[in-house]
Amino acid sequence: MIFEFIIFIVLGVAIGILTGILPGMHINLVAISIAALLPLINVNPLFAAVSILAIAVTHIFVDFIPATFLGVANADDAIMLLPAQRMLLDGKAYEAIFLAVAGCLFGILIIVPLSPIIFAGAGAVYRNIKNLIPYILIISLIILVVKEKNKIWALIIVFISGLFGIAAFNLNVNEVLFPMFSGLFGISSLIISISNYAIIPKQFITKVKLKTIRIFKILSNSVFASLLVGFLPGMGSAQASVLATSFSRRYGKRSYIVLVSAINSIVMIIAIIALFTINKARNGAVAIMANVFYSSLTEYLVLFIGEVLFAAGIAAIISILLARVFVKFIEKINYKIVSYGLILFIFLLVLFISKLSGVFILLIGAAIGIMPIVKKVSRNHLMACLIIPIIFYYLL
Repeated sequence: MIFEFIIFIVLGVAIGILTGILPGMHINLVAISIAALLPLINVNPLFAAVSILAIAVTHIFVDFIPATFLGVANADDAIMLLPAQRMLLDGKAYEAIFLAVAGCLFGILIIVPLSPIIFAGAGAVYRNIKNLIPYILIISLIILVVKEKNKIWALIIVFISGLFGIAAFNLNVNEVLFPMFSGLFGISSLIISISNYAIIPKQFITKVKLKTIRIFKILSNSVFASLLVGFLPGMGSAQASVLATSFSRRYGKRSYIVLVSAINSIVMIIAIIALFTINKARNGAVAIMANVFYSSLTEYLVLFIGEVLFAAGIAAIISILLARVFVKFIEKINYKIVSYGLILFIFLLVLFISKLSGVFILLIGAAIGIMPIVKKVSRNHLMACLIIPIIFYYLL
């Protein structure tokens, strides 16, 4: 039993490495594919769930590599693109990835010991605030807009993104989130990177120093912000990152990378706890894992959290090694050609998965995704494409 358990974790880590490196490849797509293949391959549902979780954990670590070198990120770490790419242009891409990996690992190491406390209180707290969810989401949107210097454009982008989300969810599109996020955060970034084409400078592998006190402050803010949004529908790492920055003074690019990556891993653990306490999966991969195998027994919660620790350790080491490989070859790559190739790859993938209606969503999403970049407002407002439909769902 233990041997098979480890084998399926390692298998999940291997798949997670591939999905993390491939730009535009969303973890939910891979998880759904595995779930669909289960009846054909006759695998124990528990082991399948173990692999899906290992894929998701590994993907969190490795996904920062294409985000840094290629400018392609999913919704959770899209807001990390700017500081990571600034470090890339300074020849410090390796340091950016090292900080991201460290943040992920620190996030897991700090949230796991807190898990019993969260588990004990989550159910009661959620029951008390359940009816307030739409109003909490509205307040969250208001806070995000108020924090912006260009409030008018922030409000416009929230409004347009919300309408876009409502329209997209009312279309009969397979895996609608894939073309939505690929357009909003993927294609839009690539188009801008092509128009602002820059030669990637020589990259250096340097020893990264982390200040203990600063890291502790970052992690404290990460945990608090993640707990505030981790149990709410439509809210995730991106929103937690914005809230966390409001708790402290201005973050430098290095601190911000650690913050965002720590929140990504913390939110993953909270999603698992939410599944066992309020029977709600606030994460796509966790939701698919629950559809494959679910038990309310606390022993399985301990099992899954233990697996996260094991998979995270392997993923952290592999991510650093992969970053070293990328640093050696990235200068030799024509960034513009790669960007065009990635756009074509994402376009064909959306066409295959979501058909022509998905391509339509992709193109509209790309147009909307360019707006905050051009108007220099936070891309977090694009997440209104999820939040506003959820608000209407609760209120109507």
